[in-house]
Amino acid sequence: MRSTDPPSFHEPANVASFGGTLDDVVSDALRRHSVPGASVAVVRSGRVAWARGYGVANATRRTAVTANTVFQVVSLSKPVAAMGALRLVEQGRLNSIAL
Repeated sequence: MRSTDPPSFHEPANVASFGGTLDDVVSDALRRHSVPGASVAVVRSGRVAWARGYGVANATRRTAVTANTVFQVVSLSKPVAAMGALRLVEQGRLNSIAL
């Protein structure tokens, strides 16, 4: 795997084990990309099953990020959805003509 490839995840046995995996991946990504902080949530069946904050929300004040920290994410869902669709095309699970 090249360093620019996204991490590969397999269906976890439970949300807690997935959270442990995310702890390592998110912490490493924040360091590598010099991002001061992030908040991550796992939603299952329409409910937040797990959430955690990493790093700081304000680098000057050193305010810690929590699971409840609100970030402005602009239009992040479009490239995420496009990436998901392209992955399905690569896996042969979605016909690119349908896109």
